[in-house]
Amino acid sequence: MEVKCNRCDGVYRLRSGKFGVFAGCSNFPQCRSTMKLPAFLQATGLTEAEALEAAGLVPPKRFVVFDVETPNSANDRMSAIGVTVVEGGAIVEEFASLVNPETHFDPFNIRLTGITPEAAAQAPAFPALWPKLEPMFSNGLLVAHNAPFDMAVLAKCLGGYGIQWRSSAAYACTVRMGRDCYPDLPNHKLNTLCAHLGIQLDHHQASSDSHACALLLLDYLERGVDVRRFRRVYDLGSVRVEGQVSLLL
Repeated sequence: MEVKCNRCDGVYRLRSGKFGVFAGCSNFPQCRSTMKLPAFLQATGLTEAEALEAAGLVPPKRFVVFDVETPNSANDRMSAIGVTVVEGGAIVEEFASLVNPETHFDPFNIRLTGITPEAAAQAPAFPALWPKLEPMFSNGLLVAHNAPFDMAVLAKCLGGYGIQWRSSAAYACTVRMGRDCYPDLPNHKLNTLCAHLGIQLDHHQASSDSHACALLLLDYLERGVDVRRFRRVYDLGSVRVEGQVSLLL
């Protein structure tokens, strides 16, 4: 739950200062409104541990690794999604589904994913899947390979269907972590990293991609990577439904 600033159109976000943790307006320095931590916790309904982890002030303990496939070059709808949840150094939950994008398919995307319009037509559309996805996505740091692509597709689906979730979401990218852990590889595509580490991959199948990405994350964590270094915040509300996002194969 987000807490709206009482002075502007921003929201309060936790930060660490000289005198401890407090909530400050997201529009800082234009707006310097603040809220004490107990009041912020009461307004959000979060425990202190949950709030600190969500703000990236302590290492995350739960990761929601996901991968999406799209039906066409607009990349504003999903044709499949895979989710793999990592907690306590292990995979604890997985979910995957085809998604009816309710739009046209490009021949390139059909060749890439093997998903046909006929197969997707039998699947639920994104709004029907969101009640299953939302509790997972709301409980952990989002992670994906070439994460800005997957985050943009998620944002466009939420916006395109008029689904209210949150204005922004924290995420981390396993491409960026891979470059840090394995700088000598020729590239850091998912298939390259998986081949290097001996991880089985059925590429561009959302369930396989999310599972493999989770195994990459576990490898990085075992190597001592502090995911907070790679934590970013994605502005879900700023993504236009129209337009294209580049796809890293």
